[in-house]
Amino acid sequence: VSILQLLRNYTHFLVSVPPAVGIGDPMLQHEELIRSYLVNGDLRWLCYLSSTSVYGDCDGELVDEE
Repeated sequence: VSILQLLRNYTHFLVSVPPAVGIGDPMLQHEELIRSYLVNGDLRWLCYLSSTSVYGDCDGELVDEE
């Protein structure tokens, strides 16, 4: 049983995965497969965190992890 197949059994799902260099968000690499497991399963709540970091006031400048 793959980890994706186990998603069918969960009612709550929190996604907090940083983007990977060259592919972006790894969760979106298998979007259709993940969607089918979640839609056809017991999912009642899904939360997607786009960032777990906090940055101060940068006056509108681009901010990254460097």
